[in-house]
Amino acid sequence: MISPVAKHLTKSEITLFEIVKRTLHELPETKVELESDRIFVLTRAFSQVFPVYHEDGIYSPHYLHSWLRTESGHIIDLHQPDTYGDPILVINSIGSRAFWQYNKRSTRAISRGIFSMPPFRKAVRVTAKQISDIISESPRLK
Repeated sequence: MISPVAKHLTKSEITLFEIVKRTLHELPETKVELESDRIFVLTRAFSQVFPVYHEDGIYSPHYLHSWLRTESGHIIDLHQPDTYGDPILVINSIGSRAFWQYNKRSTRAISRGIFSMPPFRKAVRVTAKQISDIISESPRLK
């Protein structure tokens, strides 16, 4: 069965999401000082490799969080708070209840100074390299 959400997505957006999802599943565990910073490392690393950008903010009602945005404004959430399972793709639609759970905030307000620290920046660089290596080594991800 095809999801009704698919009518809001292009074939290239669905392909991008599937590649991000497979890459995330093949990625080794990201080493970070604080477990809560892992999502911030991942979104920054993925945005360096894929044609998406990261946003920081609050996932309703109160989780400091980070997610990816496609060129069309759809959200790829690599790991939604309090959930288990695959990343999710949320459509950019005024009628999407899920879309309104993501509230962008300034990175400075979210980072608490951590994002400019050398260990955090190194974790982003290492993770981005791992992502690039996974893509180059796997013919099904190209």
